Amino acid sequence: MKRRLLDHPWLLLMVILAIGAGTRIARCGFEGLTFDEQWHMELSTGRGSYHVGMPRDQYILQAPASTSLKGAAPVTAIWTHITYAVHPPLYFITLRIWREIFGEGDAPAQALSIFCSLIAIVLMFEAARRLNGLVPALWAALIFAVAPTQAWVDQLVRGYAMLQMVGMATVLALVMLKTSPDKSAIKSAALGVLALAMMLTHYFAIAPLLGVGVFVLIGLRSKARWQALTALVCAAIIYSIIWLPFMLRQRQDVVDADAWLKKEDAVKMAIIRTATWPWRLIADTGLEDHPQPWPYLSAAMFVLPLVFMRRRPDMLLWYVWMASALGFIGVLDAVRGTTNSRFARYVIQAGPAVFVLFAVLVSLLPKWLARPIPLALVAAALGMSWVIYIPEQGDLRPIGTFLDAHVTDSEPVIFYSGDLPEYFRGIYFLAGAHYSHQFPRPAMELSKPPGDALLRSIPHATAWVVSSPLPANGMAERFPSAQILEQYDLIRLATIAHIRLPTTMPATQP
Repeated sequence: MKRRLLDHPWLLLMVILAIGAGTRIARCGFEGLTFDEQWHMELSTGRGSYHVGMPRDQYILQAPASTSLKGAAPVTAIWTHITYAVHPPLYFITLRIWREIFGEGDAPAQALSIFCSLIAIVLMFEAARRLNGLVPALWAALIFAVAPTQAWVDQLVRGYAMLQMVGMATVLALVMLKTSPDKSAIKSAALGVLALAMMLTHYFAIAPLLGVGVFVLIGLRSKARWQALTALVCAAIIYSIIWLPFMLRQRQDVVDADAWLKKEDAVKMAIIRTATWPWRLIADTGLEDHPQPWPYLSAAMFVLPLVFMRRRPDMLLWYVWMASALGFIGVLDAVRGTTNSRFARYVIQAGPAVFVLFAVLVSLLPKWLARPIPLALVAAALGMSWVIYIPEQGDLRPIGTFLDAHVTDSEPVIFYSGDLPEYFRGIYFLAGAHYSHQFPRPAMELSKPPGDALLRSIPHATAWVVSSPLPANGMAERFPSAQILEQYDLIRLATIAHIRLPTTMPATQP
């Protein structure tokens, strides 16, 4: 970068932030919120996981718009109502306050994550500028802004971008302790508060926090080391007092969540994914495993910083952050037979460290290579940015749109999983409650095909059934005592049928 440009680093950073905002906003609205994002919206209302705890096989006169703030519990209720979920409370509380200020829609909720990710870029830049120099900091910030994996995760209505923001604030606190030891007690206290905030944002914060502990032990000196250790221990104690009892209540939910993550080849895939994530965090979505060979070259990121550590000891903090964030998830999968390392969101905290390490390593090359290589990487990331439009799930918005277009306010809607796992009934209910404007409304969730008695208990002449996709006669087979009036197929999403309930069927009807 030419000197006259480097004389205005914050102006350059503003341009980088504008690029980062563009890559993240570009995805917003392309598809509706995923089921998990809607679930996070629901938890921010203080109702808990209503779609899971909703009574089964029981007519409900006024099933709520469970993601809406209308009629929501107070924000203080969130702390004690994170039910059927495996998360700490800070993101949900922050999301609730944000929604109260900026609105209930999808876009404001996504804007929270985008805002957090942009602040994370600023914090990473400042930490890298102080520790590694201006040029590596700017390259790392630019890669952070354009990496499609980041653009994808950083607009999700989930806590990962917020965790990244708090994580980079933690890194900056460590850098300030390292480079400016004056007022170390205040900086250590800030470190403890930020570590506590990380633990209250997501349980996988434990991964980079292991790296924080390692750096405090070997990267800080004398008084600053002991003050930082004391702050981290105090953060752990406070966390245990205020949240550990609630965390222990989620143990069964952890078992349930693990069920779909179990794979027979978990150990092999954990090794492969851990080795390839440094590349995939820069120029890949990480949604699927890819057969191309070049991601495996990024395993060098675990070796090269160690080779040059004596020459550039400023890489230590970023290296232990990356190694702990990736290594923890990989070891967890290998030990427990799970596939967390498949998902970008679980390893995204390693991203900033990968970007800075790459920028520092490139700065060690001859000048004629030090600029083209990061430029080529940025170009590769932008070239692959189209993949951020690959949907993670089917778009659930048509369910709400269909209900608003075809169903009267008084008709009950029956949600049924059909041939899919039982939790799909909750997916369909939550999609309807979030995207239809007719909630609260009469509704029912079925745990199995209904008998005649159950259908007769519904005090209406007709009803609508939202089910997983079924064959042409599938709805009639599962609702034999009802009359199918009309049936629609939302391709690869749901089968929706209008039925006449048996209480009002003609006497000649079998």
